[in-house]
Parts: sequence; C-alpha cells; structure tokens
Amino acid sequence: MYDFSVFLAGIRPQNWLALYTSIKDSTQKTFELIFVGPYNLPGTLKDISNVKFIQDYGCPTRCYQLGLLASTSPYVVWAADDGAFLNNGAIDNAFKILESTPLPHKNIVSFRYYEGPIVPDTGISKLNYWKFSGHSFYKKFYFSQNYYLVMNALISREYMIEAGGWDCRFKHIGMGCNDLAIRMQRDGANITLGDYFMHVEGSVPGVVWGGGDHKPIYDSHCEEDVPLFKNIYSDSNSVSRIKINVNNWNESPLVWTRRFNEVNNV
Repeated sequence: MYDFSVFLAGIRPQNWLALYTSIKDSTQKTFELIFVGPYNLPGTLKDISNVKFIQDYGCPTRCYQLGLLASTSPYVVWAADDGAFLNNGAIDNAFKILESTPLPHKNIVSFRYYEGPIVPDTGISKLNYWKFSGHSFYKKFYFSQNYYLVMNALISREYMIEAGGWDCRFKHIGMGCNDLAIRMQRDGANITLGDYFMHVEGSVPGVVWGGGDHKPIYDSHCEEDVPLFKNIYSDSNSVSRIKINVNNWNESPLVWTRRFNEVNNV
C-alpha cells in the first residue's frame, strides 16, 4: 500500500510527466498518482506502476471525486496539472503533524500554494488569507468566519469519503473546496495550516484565469458555482449541512459541455 494518493482532473498531458517527477522529488513517502480526464496517458507514463488513468469527460469536480474513489492509500492529496509540487518537504512535514496527534482521523493539514512566478511572503501578516475571515465575500453567510480554507490538504481518505467529498453540483473545486471545508469543520475536523506545497503557473490573474484553457472554469465559477454557494449558505437551514453522498458524482453530466461539445469532440 502507498503512503498517500494524489489525484487530479487533467487536461494538459504535456505537463503530466513533470508533475509526476515533482511529486517524486518532493517527498520520501510512497505515493500513487491518478489522472482523470479525457486525454490518454502520454507514453512516458504508461509503464510507471504507481500511475493510473481514468477517462472521463465530466466537470473538474466530478473528475476529482472519481480520483478520490479510485485511490487506495490511507491519505490523499489533490493536485493540478498547471503547476508542480515544491521540493520543500511540505508533504513529509504534514505527515509529521498528523502522526503527532492522538486522533488523526479528523485531523487535516491544509496546504498553502502560490500562483505566478514570485514566491509569496510567508510572514504572519499573510496567514489570515487562509481563513474565511480574510475574505469579505464570505462574511454574510451562515458559517463561522474562523474556519480555515481547505483548498488542498493531506487528509484521511476514509474521512473524505465519510464526509462525501465534493458536492459535484459545483463544477470546479474552487467553491467546492470551500463547501468541503465548512462541512468538515462543522463536523469537528481539526485544521492545521501547513507549508506551501505547490506552485500553480496557470492561474495568474488577468493572464490565463479568465481566458485560454481556464475560460470554462472561470465562466462556471462566476455563472454557476458562486451563485450555488450563495444559494446554499444564505439559507439559515444550511447550518445542518455536514455530510453528503459521496456518489453524488453520478448526478453530474457525463460531458462537461462548457469544455467538450461531445465525447468524440475534444
């Protein structure tokens, strides 16, 4: 059995070998890497035993959920194929944090990441960004402002599945991760803020986020995911929202038409 599983919704196979190599160079732990998306594995990865591929044309959140369900390790981390893991021991440090706690099942290390070419200031003044209270948008909803964001994490696979993973009505895991973080912390999960663990190139504001291959995600975020989040958490009844059905991905369309017109037209 591997120490942890990494999975992602992938549309950039030209980046996959570099992503795999960056994980291998970033940790002393054993891992499996699961790509979920429409494009086949490149030849450079086909014979690597700890690499898996699931073909799916659904939205990113559906693909991440399929990756979670296909994972086989006791812990999981998710990734993106427009970036690379940092060679700074962040994952190994996260395991040390979890192993030092008496109840690791609901203990989560929430990773920070950065976007663009410049390493961010890691001082205490920046830490509030990783809480909901650091963002004015979230101050009017029915959940605690003291909750941590969980945009990525080292977390028990068993607990992720118990919580239901992502709500695949969110097309992208941006708002889906916010929903996941709220539900888990309502359930008593303990969040520790971990190190920066990934550098994401493709999300530089004004360069790719609103256009290029990010345009379907951007449009879904603005037109579907943000309104859905508002609809859920503006309702006082949402205070009881904790666990969902992990197989909710079955209710998500087979083809994400914002990116693909049909299965054979990619």
